[in-house]
Amino acid sequence: MRKNVRYHYYVEGNCEKKLIDEFKKQQLPIIAGKIDVFNAIQEEFSNTRLRMLPENTVVILVFDTDTGIIETLFRNLEILKRHPHVKETWCVMQVYNLEDEIKRSTDVKEIKDLLGSKSNKEYKHDFIIEKNLYDKLKKHQFDFDRIWVTDPDNVFSVIKNCGEKIKKKGY
Repeated sequence: MRKNVRYHYYVEGNCEKKLIDEFKKQQLPIIAGKIDVFNAIQEEFSNTRLRMLPENTVVILVFDTDTGIIETLFRNLEILKRHPHVKETWCVMQVYNLEDEIKRSTDVKEIKDLLGSKSNKEYKHDFIIEKNLYDKLKKHQFDFDRIWVTDPDNVFSVIKNCGEKIKKKGY
């Protein structure tokens, strides 16, 4: 890791926040940083939000690619590019969503099976309140190297997926 560089994650939802927090707690090789829930696909960065960023910050946007709407994301990337405190912006794309990323990195076929949820709809609630999330992931053969590495095949394909960058391997 580079000296004096700070990392700030803006994640789409509470499930992403929980997952990254869990990776840090389990001391998996993921870059540590502040995490805020902010949907960069739907919301535009405000001056107030950006004013809080310290100098020399790498902003990490974690978002789903299951929507065809990319205009707000492009505006956000431009805003971040012009901000004096933002050193770089990394996009970590979930193809097509977090549930698909988890299915690709485990042996789970239906996302409800990860936690024993009654339905796929109830899975998000169960995910957020799960006390032993990493144990459940490991039970289903979780492979850290397989999460956040797929490139999207839709309108998001014009953006580089930086999922590997947040993993400390060789960085």
